[in-house]
Amino acid sequence: MKTNDCRALQNHYAIYSIPQAAALWCGVPEKLVGRIVQEAEFSRVDDSQHWKHPNVECLELTSRAIFDGILNNTLPTTEYKDSKTLTKYRNGELDGMHIYRRFLKEWMLIEFPNEKPAFLFNDDECYTYAIGTKVFQKLLKKKGDAEEKLKHVTQTNKELLDKNKSLKVAIENTGAPGVRAKTSYLNIIAALLHYIQGDLHGIDSHTSFTSETNLINAIIENFPNVAGLSPSNLHHKFPEAKQSIQASRS
Repeated sequence: MKTNDCRALQNHYAIYSIPQAAALWCGVPEKLVGRIVQEAEFSRVDDSQHWKHPNVECLELTSRAIFDGILNNTLPTTEYKDSKTLTKYRNGELDGMHIYRRFLKEWMLIEFPNEKPAFLFNDDECYTYAIGTKVFQKLLKKKGDAEEKLKHVTQTNKELLDKNKSLKVAIENTGAPGVRAKTSYLNIIAALLHYIQGDLHGIDSHTSFTSETNLINAIIENFPNVAGLSPSNLHHKFPEAKQSIQASRS
């Protein structure tokens, strides 16, 4: 009597432990998976859990990727002993957690679309894969989220450009002196300094200021918290003013 081919149903209900799925993802032959899983070393670093095997270099990466999927609630797991679906990993422990093949396949199509391991995809599916409605909806949602994020970034960029333009206009309207105006101001400062210090012919020095330091201290005392009249700025501007007027005389 001819019986129906049950492979589709077998694939639908196939279930793997996390290290089994990770080993098969790495291309380990099915007949060697049991031995590799037995020999594999379980490791936990901070919030990450994975398996390692000296002869299967990618086992750490594939098991870590599967764990991240469980941690992020994008890959459902099940406790094989009672087949109760869990949407979250339990207490951070992966022992006893299993994954249905169909869930693993859907998850991989979304998270790793370029990966087509042989234990999940046949030869035809490696080239073209007709995704189901559920997978398509998830991909569509990701596309919508990305478009929304792009829209937000574009709007933010436009606002920053407008703000930058406004700041440029504000700076231009502050009346900041040009080169000629700055030279004029420096020369005025220098002329007053020479007058106060008695450096001009027929002019005696001002008796209240025996040095530039005394003059600066008097200015700070009489004009506190005035923009541009800080000690450091005055000590810088006085020599600059004298150099400016000297250059103007040349």
